[in-house]
Amino acid sequence: MVNAICPTCTINLYLANTASFPDLSAAVTSAAASPSVSAISNSYGGGGNTSGNSYPAYNNAAGSNGGIAVTASSGDSGYGLSDPADYSNVIGVGGTTLASATSGVGQTIWTGAGSGCSTNNAKSYQTSVTNCSGKAVSDVSAVANPSTGVAVSFNGNWYQFGGTSVASPIIATYMALTSQTWRAQTASSVAAKAATWLWSLSSASFIDPKDGGSNGRCTTSIWWCHTVTGWDGPTGLGTPMPGSVF
Repeated sequence: MVNAICPTCTINLYLANTASFPDLSAAVTSAAASPSVSAISNSYGGGGNTSGNSYPAYNNAAGSNGGIAVTASSGDSGYGLSDPADYSNVIGVGGTTLASATSGVGQTIWTGAGSGCSTNNAKSYQTSVTNCSGKAVSDVSAVANPSTGVAVSFNGNWYQFGGTSVASPIIATYMALTSQTWRAQTASSVAAKAATWLWSLSSASFIDPKDGGSNGRCTTSIWWCHTVTGWDGPTGLGTPMPGSVF
């Protein structure tokens, strides 16, 4: 996905020894140690609502090297938290469904996108609009519905894939392409510089799904699992529009 969006970008692949969080976080630590890294994408999730202090590599990476954008998939099972997308400094990436250009809608909710409100991780850069005392998922979103997903060529055949594992690297690439801007415009004392900058952008900088669709049941706040105008749980602030910043 990174190569599809930015063919000239350099991609460093860090492989964890296993799919366990100790090994995955060790890979994040290795990636963050490279001075050339501006964004780290994580297309996985697990647990849910555990403390980011258990695996500090994710939050720490967002505060190293002048700020690194750390993105993570919100999940593909609908309403519910997923680590590390719910960690304080991590940009949680939700999912959308692409609509036809003739409909004029652009994007709507993908019902599989994860969302929720953490009680174990501080909100850091997020504002009170989330109505969550801790970190809410998601911050932003990108296409994830497999039905309107991305085409992949493999061994001479074409396949179509989706999930927030697609959405996370899309947003990571966007953050890498805008890294000079958010590193320059965000105070050096702020740890989650990339995420703080995203939240400082005007609503005109995002494609905002607001169709009222749901990714599950949430009994506390309807916008944690329904799309509304502005921020909501399944799609966050919406999908960033590159033309609005570079």
